[in-house]
Amino acid sequence: MILFKHLHLILQCLLMILIYICLHPMLELCKEKLKMKFKILTTGLGQTNCQLITTKPDTLYKTDLKVILPYLIISLLIVNKFVKKNDIKYLGIILDNKRNWKPHIAKLPIHISKSCGILSKLRHYTTQPVLKAVYNALIHPYLNYAVLNWDRASKTTIQPLENLKNKAVKFLKTSNKATLDEIYIQNDILTINNLFKMSAGKFMHSYENNQLPSYFNQYFKSILTVHKYATRLACSNNFFLPRVKVSQGQCSLKFIGPKVWSEIPDHIKFRSYFDLKHLFKNFLLSGLVGANQQKEFV
Repeated sequence: MILFKHLHLILQCLLMILIYICLHPMLELCKEKLKMKFKILTTGLGQTNCQLITTKPDTLYKTDLKVILPYLIISLLIVNKFVKKNDIKYLGIILDNKRNWKPHIAKLPIHISKSCGILSKLRHYTTQPVLKAVYNALIHPYLNYAVLNWDRASKTTIQPLENLKNKAVKFLKTSNKATLDEIYIQNDILTINNLFKMSAGKFMHSYENNQLPSYFNQYFKSILTVHKYATRLACSNNFFLPRVKVSQGQCSLKFIGPKVWSEIPDHIKFRSYFDLKHLFKNFLLSGLVGANQQKEFV
């Protein structure tokens, strides 16, 4: 099983070995020709003119490499063409063939860990607003970019990233007695799950107002097109939630979009796009407040 998993790497190594075996005699021949030419030049010009040709071997070697270079380039292109790649990077997102987003999520802790080190050093020399600005500049963009896609991965895959974000947020606390939820609320920072809900809510708001590309036309079904009953969901202009039998179907956008849209209060979803971002963020932050510490955010 392990051999089959790394078969493309083994194939690439074998092809590189074959290329080296084929090109090795030509390289040796170039070296021999280089030595002979350099010897003829040094013996013909004498010791006084040896300094004038000290750069000749490099020039001669480069001219001989012109014969080998095309073969080397063609061989490398053949290797890259036939070797299977499990993932590819496009617009800053790593797309994998299994669609589990593990390669992309594995890259994020590298950047966030460096920023956590910066925050841990700065907290002793600067104020809390500056720390929050550093967090929003160095950590938040990596977590917010394409979160609507990669946050649909499994919980075990996202949990290490969530723990690392909690570590970064703890550097922003103003008192030692503050809990993690209180730090999130005081700094107006959303958890990764709430970031995903915020992104899904903005996507559904754009769909509701026909601001998405034509590909998404008729992507969701309104409940009124499925049945004519005056239910609470139908009156709130919600979308039909499709039935899925597997967990992978629950991670699809057709299932998550209508589900998040139905959770948004009516006095928020019918506002403008700018107001939606502000009010829905406050609504998500209010969910972090405990039962004995309810605050009015909206």
